[in-house]
Amino acid sequence: MIDPNGEEWLLAGTVARRLRVREQTVWVWCYRPGVRSYRIGAHRWVNLSDARRAEAAWRYRLRESGRIVRAGDVSALNETGGEDGCPPPCA
Repeated sequence: MIDPNGEEWLLAGTVARRLRVREQTVWVWCYRPGVRSYRIGAHRWVNLSDARRAEAAWRYRLRESGRIVRAGDVSALNETGGEDGCPPPCA
């Protein structure tokens, strides 16, 4: 659903699938300031742009804590200097 201001609102389960997180995580974000949401009956409508900001901050905190390391991250560099964990090519 798109409101008159052009903001997209989706059900919490749909937001979770789009952001590839658990639905419970989206519900936790809704209880914190910064993620606008409305509960109508048993359904929670979540502002998608707010949820994306919360998801980006959440993933950043995970990376900073060392719980997530992906190829290409500065923390993934090894002593040989290769970002992918491989030694540099021979000269």
